[in-house]
Amino acid sequence: MNTVTCKVRSPSMALVRRLEKLAVILLALTLASCATDAPAPGTDTVVQCSETLVYQHTYDEVFQACQEAIERVGLSVTDKDSDKGAINVFDGKGKHIFSLHVETINTNPEVSVTFKEYWTRIPQVPRSMDEANCRMCLLNLSHEVPKVLATYH
Repeated sequence: MNTVTCKVRSPSMALVRRLEKLAVILLALTLASCATDAPAPGTDTVVQCSETLVYQHTYDEVFQACQEAIERVGLSVTDKDSDKGAINVFDGKGKHIFSLHVETINTNPEVSVTFKEYWTRIPQVPRSMDEANCRMCLLNLSHEVPKVLATYH
């Protein structure tokens, strides 16, 4: 009977060090390529969406309905000025989320509301997805105002 003997050599320390260096180099290259995709601080970090709608109601009704709509979508009004027609919504960290501008168009009960949303971009998410998310949140709020106005009459 023939016996075959196999010697298994453990990797030498030089090979282990080479593999460690290779892993560090690959990690550095990967991190460097990710860093170039991220926007520079202060540039291109906010997506802004806006929409203007006209309602056949009085100024006071629309101003009040906008505040109620903001509360219905789970936010709270943090700053309002009925003389200027301004309503601002900030999150708990002081970041500006929504800005609404309410103004009378003419003597008929016609009032326009300009909804603006400021969406802070997430660097790992494509800009088109951030814009879509911004648009969906804005539509959610702007569609809530007519629902509130419908309860007034």
